[in-house]
Amino acid sequence: MKIGFCGLGACGSNIVDLFDQDKYTTIAINASSEDLECLDLRNKLLLGNKGGSGKVRNEAKAEIKKYYTKIIEYIKNKFSDTDLIYLVFSSGGGFGSGAGPILLDVLKQTLPTKRFAAITVLPSTKESLIAQKNSLDCMKELSTMEIPLMILDNDKFYKDYEVELISTQELYTVVNEALIESFDIITKNRKASKFGNIDTRDMFKLLTTNGNMLISKYVIGNEVNRTLTLEECMIDSFKNNYFATLSFTKAIKRAGFIYELPDNTPHIVNYKKINNELGNILEVFEGIYKDNYRETSVISILTGLAFPTERLELISNLLSKGKDQVNLDKPKPLDFSSSYNWFDDNTEHETSTIITDSDCDDIDLSSIFDKY
Repeated sequence: MKIGFCGLGACGSNIVDLFDQDKYTTIAINASSEDLECLDLRNKLLLGNKGGSGKVRNEAKAEIKKYYTKIIEYIKNKFSDTDLIYLVFSSGGGFGSGAGPILLDVLKQTLPTKRFAAITVLPSTKESLIAQKNSLDCMKELSTMEIPLMILDNDKFYKDYEVELISTQELYTVVNEALIESFDIITKNRKASKFGNIDTRDMFKLLTTNGNMLISKYVIGNEVNRTLTLEECMIDSFKNNYFATLSFTKAIKRAGFIYELPDNTPHIVNYKKINNELGNILEVFEGIYKDNYRETSVISILTGLAFPTERLELISNLLSKGKDQVNLDKPKPLDFSSSYNWFDDNTEHETSTIITDSDCDDIDLSSIFDKY
């Protein structure tokens, strides 16, 4: 199975730049030449000459509407032998947030033989209100679409590290590399196992299942037998990762479990316990690899999940509080009703040059007038 990644905007393109280093097929599309120049990957498409979208989603949508034929031909050419194409973008930015949903819709209609999916990133709660608004608008558009979707959450990073002073570079590096690792561990070549395999077609079904998806990995240690069961540790791994915390409110359409185990490890997972926590899994794919593991672990792929409603409600609440705060902080109008007759300037002045109306004819005041 050949997977390709198309980065939109600065965030998506930076993530795709890492995929390019991992030898995946990649392209980057942006309206900012500066952002594209920072990338190491070769396949880059610049739209327009405005120098970016300035965090305005409608600007990005306008670029897609204007250049969609050029974009379609570029994607057809660069992904000619690719089975599944992910569009990668930030939900809180400008170009990626605005372009992502509309371009997905366009590509699904114009390239029906290709399969498309999306990877988007939610802004941290520490980011600006504009980022929160853009994110909520973007997620509303994505929620109406029948697509496979992975949602990374920058806020998970801050909660994981529990620090206030953390660099933006470190945030992006950790979250982006976690995504790359997630794909590496599910797509890496494994020696066929007589105990059960997740073959190429199984994986393709998992990755092309509409709805939200997450990938988690739990490394099995001695603590399993002392404190939690293996099932409980797997369930914990579904929640403690860099994907948006999902709402397990209905049946899960498909799930894949990859077990990398030594030969003397029994297969002891009770899926009934997992179903009780997540909802019924309608179709399960299972691979048990006992002779070529790197570490004793369970890799889980959950697909067809509901939207992270609680996380999106948090964004909505941030916007509501921001609106209230703006209203509270509006400057009060100045009171000009007081009398200033007490001011009496009796000082002597130097003789001033008299300026007539004709002397002002050549002064351009339009730049001042435009401000009022």
